[in-house]
Amino acid sequence: NNKTLPMYLRGSGYGTFLLGLEHESKDAYSLGYNHVSKRMKHHKYTVNRLEQDYYNFFKDQESKDKPFFVNMGTFENHRPFALWNNPVDPNLVKIPPFLPDNEMVREDLGMFYGVIHEVDYAIGRILQCLDEFGLRDDTLFIYTTDHGIPFPRAKCTLYDPGIKTALIMNYSNSDNFQGGKVIDHMISNIDLLPTILKIIGAKIPINIEGRSFLSLLKNQDGTFRNEIFTEKTYHDRYDPIRSIRTDTYKYIRNFENLNMLYELPLDIQRSLSGKSIHKKVQKSRSEEELYDLKNDPNEKNNLADDINFQEIKMELRKQLFDWMKKTNDPLLKGKVKPQNDVTHGMEGYK
Repeated sequence: NNKTLPMYLRGSGYGTFLLGLEHESKDAYSLGYNHVSKRMKHHKYTVNRLEQDYYNFFKDQESKDKPFFVNMGTFENHRPFALWNNPVDPNLVKIPPFLPDNEMVREDLGMFYGVIHEVDYAIGRILQCLDEFGLRDDTLFIYTTDHGIPFPRAKCTLYDPGIKTALIMNYSNSDNFQGGKVIDHMISNIDLLPTILKIIGAKIPINIEGRSFLSLLKNQDGTFRNEIFTEKTYHDRYDPIRSIRTDTYKYIRNFENLNMLYELPLDIQRSLSGKSIHKKVQKSRSEEELYDLKNDPNEKNNLADDINFQEIKMELRKQLFDWMKKTNDPLLKGKVKPQNDVTHGMEGYK
């Protein structure tokens, strides 16, 4: 069985806690947490509902000497946004370049930015709790997400808006996290586990694909990753896709043709943004996609059939399939069966 971050941290003497949302397993205790907050329907894991739990948790840690890891999962940034936010004025929102600028999209984004405000407030309260109970200096605070924003051509795709995730880290007692650094390198969420283990002085297992990016925080010279690999097999439907991304190119391999340019999960289909573009994506997709990210950062012009880019395409295709072989990708053996223990679709980003 694969070990999780909480499992590794428990092995290093940490208490491990889950407060709120998780959608990695139907059984939250199987993920390696010592303590799991009351299980509820996902839409109840809002920061307003959990704010007192956050406060009580940190107050309890004030009197303990044992180090802790706590995962605080929120639901606000999931649809439907209208359940728990005060929308931003649609006329003030910035339209991402992969979405059309129309009234429906603006209203949808206004609601999305409204829930972001709620989470921003909660993060401020968490940091206040750390200060109040004398925990801030010795705590590594990480804010991250598991995939891109829940909008068309983002979540459930391997285009950059679907695989780019937020990552903000703060650790007052470490010189590596000082000075408002912005690190312009490609890293993957799989690199978080070895980085955290490196920071606490734990042994990094040799059988994992991620690697510590702590060296980037000390010295930003050089290249950390020449490429990153991403994948999706299931979400609402079977849609196996894999990709390799370098600084300059993105190659995507589509293994099934669903007669749609990209998947629109049901919640996005039903959204204002989804309704505004639904008919436009009902087209056959290419088996291969290649994008020049320097000249086409919004991945609009597929160069897979361009004679001038065939050498680049073949090289990236080879690297992608080599990686699939290295990681024993089940897709190489044929159609992948659904996994029964995953609760939120079946997406996965390596």
